[in-house]
Amino acid sequence: MISYTRTVRYFLFFCFLGAAVTAQKFGEISAEEWAVVPPVDYPEAKAVVIFDHGEMEVTVYPLRVKLVRHVRIKVFNKAGAEEYLTVDLPYAKGDKIKSVKAHTINPDGEICKIKKLYNKSAGGYKTKSFSFPSVEDGAIVEYQYTQTHQRLALLDPWYFQNPLYTMESRFSVTPAPGLSYSAGAHSVPDECRDPKAEDVVVKGLAAQKFTWTLHDILPAEDEPLIGAELDYKSSLYLQLTEYRDSRQHIPFIKNWASIGAMVKERKEELLNKCNDLVQELSDSLCAGCEDNEEKKKACYFYVRDNIETRDDAENNSYKNLLKNKTADATDKNILFSVLLQKQGLNANPMMIGTRDQHARLRYDAIQMDMINYVIGSVFEDDEYFGYDTNDKNSVYPYLPTRALVENGLIVDEDTCRFRSLKHYQRKSGLDASSFLAFHEDGSATCTTTVWIRGYNMNQYLEYVEDSVDSKFWMEKLFGDVDFDYEVKDISIVRELEQDRIKCKLVMQFPSFCENINDNYLFSPFSLSLFKNPFTSSRRVFPVDFRFPFKNRVRHQILLPEGMLVHEVPDDIDHKSRGLKYTRACMAQGNLINIKEELDITNSIFHPSDYGMLKGVFDAIITFNEDQILFTASPVAGDE
Repeated sequence: MISYTRTVRYFLFFCFLGAAVTAQKFGEISAEEWAVVPPVDYPEAKAVVIFDHGEMEVTVYPLRVKLVRHVRIKVFNKAGAEEYLTVDLPYAKGDKIKSVKAHTINPDGEICKIKKLYNKSAGGYKTKSFSFPSVEDGAIVEYQYTQTHQRLALLDPWYFQNPLYTMESRFSVTPAPGLSYSAGAHSVPDECRDPKAEDVVVKGLAAQKFTWTLHDILPAEDEPLIGAELDYKSSLYLQLTEYRDSRQHIPFIKNWASIGAMVKERKEELLNKCNDLVQELSDSLCAGCEDNEEKKKACYFYVRDNIETRDDAENNSYKNLLKNKTADATDKNILFSVLLQKQGLNANPMMIGTRDQHARLRYDAIQMDMINYVIGSVFEDDEYFGYDTNDKNSVYPYLPTRALVENGLIVDEDTCRFRSLKHYQRKSGLDASSFLAFHEDGSATCTTTVWIRGYNMNQYLEYVEDSVDSKFWMEKLFGDVDFDYEVKDISIVRELEQDRIKCKLVMQFPSFCENINDNYLFSPFSLSLFKNPFTSSRRVFPVDFRFPFKNRVRHQILLPEGMLVHEVPDDIDHKSRGLKYTRACMAQGNLINIKEELDITNSIFHPSDYGMLKGVFDAIITFNEDQILFTASPVAGDE
């Protein structure tokens, strides 16, 4: 029996009950398919997937999962769709890809078959690749292949969304009699969650075939600031729960506790084999600690700084871990939790899905592949707080951004339970202060100090110790600067106690303003730290900043004596849901003060908010093109 989950719907797809594409035989193209044009709701499409069909059969005798996939694509503009005309078919060790067929059919009827498959390998995965030949505008390309493997427990997910707009995506699975699967549908409309069930016969045995079909699906585009993409991508996951026949019953995944068992076993192994060593180490680390906070710090910094994180250490025993001081990420955080347990703290490992995978675990969707990471956790003040000892650049007690998730699976002595994860509040963002002094020849000297706070430090930490190269830091902080400059001095310091990096730059600009008939124009916002990551006109996935932050910039501009300010940019005060931008400009004599502030209070914005979000960032960039006008002579009427 198939069970179904309910998830939050982030996108709107339409499941039409009308006529579907009927031509499915390889190479037979209908007149309706040749007549396909860019869809009304995605008119900029360079190509569309006419259909993407997958049929999966799971058998026990022989033990096998077989997927036959058939994809047909209409190409409107070959040049625009070039990147989609190469197909990669990845597969794991032990899998087989066979019966690969692919060709191009041009509008004049010419058929060009692929000539060669290319094989690549990386880690435990291999890939068969090919490119469609001789594609012309208006062509139809298609491919078909069969993939087999023996991974019955966790079937490969089916992604209804493709990089191209998809007119129809259909997936069916036929489990062998006696096999039961839990089906988890993500970002699928309510009306399309329940599959069509039909009775079939497989190798002489009665079975059931379950089919899901979606229509008119927006593409899964490569968008900036995507987090937990798999939470939003329209997809289907199948997890084996049990096998039952007249002679036997074999349960696989009964509940979340059965998924947490692997971590629980590792924790119990540590306690069983190394209990005395762990107790001795815990007592030694916490000797002299006056409270639980000091104990957490002592154990955290020991595991983080003294035990090397190595992926190839996963098969090491715990005795080797304590002796050689190497472990994988999971064992390091298990050890951290157990060290605290020995001191009486309520500490346990917590299984999570990271922000680039499944940041929202769902209690009613028992899916092993939703979880991909283990952190340590401590229960205090009626809340669970997470700790990760694997990144030496992490600042205690904050989790790295990938682990800033809503919930996780606590693995304690009794069972495994879902619990919300509370995060320590961390001030993140940028503070910049610049003093720009103009000289009478039009040159300028600028001293800028930038404090990079909290989570915003992450992209800079690895470079702090290794590089004080002025050009590197100018590009890192300000991007492309449109005028000539020379860096006179630079210093980069990590201030641990303040949870920030301090970067100080002294720059000389040979020509920083434009002189028009003794009227001087310049833009002080050229060194603004506000960038616009949003360039596309539409958005499919939510915008995920990962954490709230505040960017503040203050400019002080000193003009030469005798210079008078004619005009400064207008003040701005813009407020939207989860976002605020302000700018204030004031001139007193020959001194100009400008303050900018961008405050992001929501870390995630729904696609429906994208227009507002893009509009604000577009406006900020436009505002930053504003110029200040000053002159060397008195303004008319002021004499």
